[in-house]
Amino acid sequence: MQISEKDIYCYVMKRNELSVDKFRYIQKNIDLFMEEITFLKEFKENLKSEVSHGISDKMYNKIDEILNSRILLKPINDDAEKLSASYAAESFEGIKPLKSLTLCDNKREYFIKINSALEKSKIYLFVPKSVKRNIFSILLNPSGDKYFINTDDQPLIVASIDMVDSIELSFS
Repeated sequence: MQISEKDIYCYVMKRNELSVDKFRYIQKNIDLFMEEITFLKEFKENLKSEVSHGISDKMYNKIDEILNSRILLKPINDDAEKLSASYAAESFEGIKPLKSLTLCDNKREYFIKINSALEKSKIYLFVPKSVKRNIFSILLNPSGDKYFINTDDQPLIVASIDMVDSIELSFS
């Protein structure tokens, strides 16, 4: 029988959501799942203990800080208007872009690549691997256009972008 992490979770936390067959199988083979069950039982007990107001306030403040933080990205070079070399990320069904612009933050951790052709632009977002969020809000300056972009390997395609001085990146 196949037992998933969710099944082990339900065995410890929500037994009424676990099928009888799976419950019996886990019980019969408890040694196979002992490490996970012990961890979840300890976790369940810790959930019952109160968190001090000081700790909870620090957690809420940190969450608020992260959710409301903005990362400013600026162009890497000033010759963004020049025709650029061909990059794999700039494909427009065989048409090379007229403009290509790369922006990054001061720490050089977040990058945005914009490849613009006559009628559309492709925006690529690159974030550090440690960032667990994958949806971001971007605000283009000076136009004020706002978009939501995913960090997957697919670009955001928008109408052609004329000019970008900077981009404000925030967590969505």
